[in-house]
Amino acid sequence: MRCREKVSIPKQKGYILLEGDGSSTTDISFDAHAHAGIDDIMGRPNVTADEQSPTFQSATFTVHADSFVARGIAFKVILRSSSSSS
Repeated sequence: MRCREKVSIPKQKGYILLEGDGSSTTDISFDAHAHAGIDDIMGRPNVTADEQSPTFQSATFTVHADSFVARGIAFKVILRSSSSSS
C-alpha cells in the first residue's frame, strides 16, 4: 500500500498503533519542503521552534501524541529535482 499524504497526529490522540505490511510494500510519502534559507530561519528571535523552522511545517508525518507506535511501514520524503541549473 502506498499513500501520498501529509499526516499529523494531534496530542489528544494517543495510544495509536500504525501497522503496515512491511516497509518495502507500505509507505507514506509527501513532497512538501521548506521555502526559507538559513538567514531567514536564524533571523527570527523569540519564537517557538515550530514558528522558527519552516521545516517543521513541511514534515510528511508528525506525531504530537504520547504512546504512538509504527511498525512495518516506511515514511518517505519525495524530493523533486530542480529544472534550473546554478
